[in-house]
Amino acid sequence: MPSIVDRDRFYNHRDYTVNLHGNEIIVTVTSVASVVRKWLNAALFFRRSYIQQNRLIVGLGVQWTPGGRDPPADTLQLCIGRRCLIFQLAHATYVPRILRNFLRNRNYTFVGFWNHSDRRKLKSPELQLEMYRDPLDLRLYAVAEDEDDDENLAGASVDEIV
Repeated sequence: MPSIVDRDRFYNHRDYTVNLHGNEIIVTVTSVASVVRKWLNAALFFRRSYIQQNRLIVGLGVQWTPGGRDPPADTLQLCIGRRCLIFQLAHATYVPRILRNFLRNRNYTFVGFWNHSDRRKLKSPELQLEMYRDPLDLRLYAVAEDEDDDENLAGASVDEIV
């Protein structure tokens, strides 16, 4: 089970260090565009060899509050390596250009779970965030680890797949 092992609070964001099965993941939570810009620059710098090989894989998730006709996205979650960002879109004054360009990059592979609406939510009139292509739903690519069991895990929960 994941646990928070450290917290840092700054005037424009919060950082959490999360221990997940012995792996430390740094999670940044913000609604400030300059923090998003710095986070993306740092994350891409640390993964530059993957970028040069066109092998950058980005975890992506979009969350919204249910209700209404078609509610806009509230948060955008990105993970690159062991760095994750939760961008609070509902509280942001604007979205930085670097994030717009990042999402449109054809050389990056975006992945997630149960994400069939994510691209549409980001493209909403409120946000106008374009993606080059739909993110891959990892449930469709996951198969059971047991060699004797070729069960497709498309209907499994994230916990079951992990």
